[in-house]
Amino acid sequence: MIATGGGAVTDAESLQLMKERGFLIGLSASPESIMERIAQMQTRPLMNTKDKMKRIKELMSHRSPYYREADTIIDTTAKSVETTIEEILNVLHGEPKS
Repeated sequence: MIATGGGAVTDAESLQLMKERGFLIGLSASPESIMERIAQMQTRPLMNTKDKMKRIKELMSHRSPYYREADTIIDTTAKSVETTIEEILNVLHGEPKS
């Protein structure tokens, strides 16, 4: 399992390699949920802006077509890390999403 940064899939060559050699699981969340999660983080260079919500929406809009290339997408909005991990494991074991 490899967890990439959000922009990794926007490189066509990288995306193609990942698709050829693995099973891609995309994690999505609402802009509000993302904002809540990163509100106190100082380690997000792309968020060094006054209007963080606007920037989140811009990044989501730009990256969305690439994210849709994933084999499956799990919405993590309002979910705990534990619940998200459980859903990922279910997908990898061939169990239906709950």
